Amino acid sequence: DGQRGAHDLWPSPRPLACARPHAPTARSSVRYAARVTSVLIVDWPSQDVPRELVAAGFDVFSANLAAGTASRYSIGERSAPENTDGVEVLPPQRDGDPPLVISRVAALPEHVDAVALYRPAAEHAAIAQRAVDLGARMVWVQLGTLADDARRIVAGAYIAVIEEVPINEAIHSLVALA
Repeated sequence: DGQRGAHDLWPSPRPLACARPHAPTARSSVRYAARVTSVLIVDWPSQDVPRELVAAGFDVFSANLAAGTASRYSIGERSAPENTDGVEVLPPQRDGDPPLVISRVAALPEHVDAVALYRPAAEHAAIAQRAVDLGARMVWVQLGTLADDARRIVAGAYIAVIEEVPINEAIHSLVALA
């Protein structure tokens, strides 16, 4: 009939974060991953995480919050460039993979869509606050669950939390569906 409901006129600006979200499924994780273009990784369990994110076309950064350093990831040419001051080249893990290039940057970008973390629970609150500061829409816990104090920080900023599903696996599923 052409009329819009009240929910169409006043959409929620962000999805609401739950105090204890339901266990994510591969399907819901892929749906969240589809909204991401930039990712801040705070540590990672293997090179597969940044490598697969970069290969899928995401802008990928990392941060060492304790040292105050930041880096940007890219895929190198098949012949690995050399390590230089401010650039580290990780060799391929498998035949056919290009090298992973990690370049030091002066600062993190002003905004990222997601923060993926693989750190002890004692560090989650500081990482959650960084996610808020960067305007992230989601915090992705690579392994385990987000610590309660960090959960309160992100819930107050309406940031979604994804747990127990590695971000690179969700991205891999998203790319496979495309």
